[in-house]
Amino acid sequence: AGGMKKQLTMKKKMSLFGELQRMPMVIEEFQRLRKETLGIEDAEPGKEYGKKDKNGKKDTGGKDMLDELKGRSKHHSQVREETEKYGPMLMQLGKEIRSYQPSSMDRLVKFMGKVEAALDALSNEREVLKELQVLQADEVGAIPWPDKRVDVIREAVAVYSDLGAVKLKLGSWQSQEEIMPDFDFYAFSTNYFDKVQVQLEKIRLTYPELSKKFKTENLPWDPLMLDHTVQTSLKFCEVNLMRTIRDIAISRQTEDFTMEMEERTRNILESAVRLGFKVHQFVGGFNRTNELLFTEVARLRKEQIDTAREGGLRPAASRVASRVSINNTPRSSADAQDRL
Repeated sequence: AGGMKKQLTMKKKMSLFGELQRMPMVIEEFQRLRKETLGIEDAEPGKEYGKKDKNGKKDTGGKDMLDELKGRSKHHSQVREETEKYGPMLMQLGKEIRSYQPSSMDRLVKFMGKVEAALDALSNEREVLKELQVLQADEVGAIPWPDKRVDVIREAVAVYSDLGAVKLKLGSWQSQEEIMPDFDFYAFSTNYFDKVQVQLEKIRLTYPELSKKFKTENLPWDPLMLDHTVQTSLKFCEVNLMRTIRDIAISRQTEDFTMEMEERTRNILESAVRLGFKVHQFVGGFNRTNELLFTEVARLRKEQIDTAREGGLRPAASRVASRVSINNTPRSSADAQDRL
């Protein structure tokens, strides 16, 4: 019995913003919204893709072949000239790349920036490096260009920069919220998160292999960087849910509550549910702050639906919404929890 109990005990998942916990309410609320939508709208038809045409190449005869040979000869002369000119510099740079052991990814990014600046002087990097290898073939003790290590470092720098940029933007979404017009903010947030989710899912597919590859080259890669970037979606979600509650509070304080405003209120709440569901499923749960915020959004939506059924009267301002500052959205998770 003790063993069975041990097996049934699930390990709690932690995030940068606290303990994560899956909320059945998020899935239920999204499914409820989905059923409502399907009841009034037709399913969006799938896209049909036509077959691509096969275009054959036109035979222009021997003249083009002669011109091509002349062009190749001129190009090869330029490659040979650059190899002789930059050869010593490239050999020294190759040694530095092989021996460089960065203490952090930021240092590696700076180092690779200097490498790229040096290689920019070449008209055709691959061809010049290949020519250099040929010229070094007869030299005793010559060390070949570390092309494999350079490719791996480039990939690491690219992934690190992409994840860093996404994490920064998700974590500072408050600044976007402050400058966006009223209703445009919700569509803007949803579109951005859709793009981010696709981008991060692609990285997820090869992330274990990438981490292993970076470790083989002794790069200071943090294997948790992807998870931390994904978890920053929680901060992004918090800003959106707080904005939703605030906007609903503002609309309910308006004296002339029109049908147009009722429609806008419904759209705001539905957008919040959809986005909350996406973040919840993507991260693997909600932290405490988002649990409280989503629970309130779900309650407001139920209240809005019930009121509409009873005759379209405006719902009273909610207890939670009334505590949210209309002019100042909380800046942090802790601040949001304190207000709730």
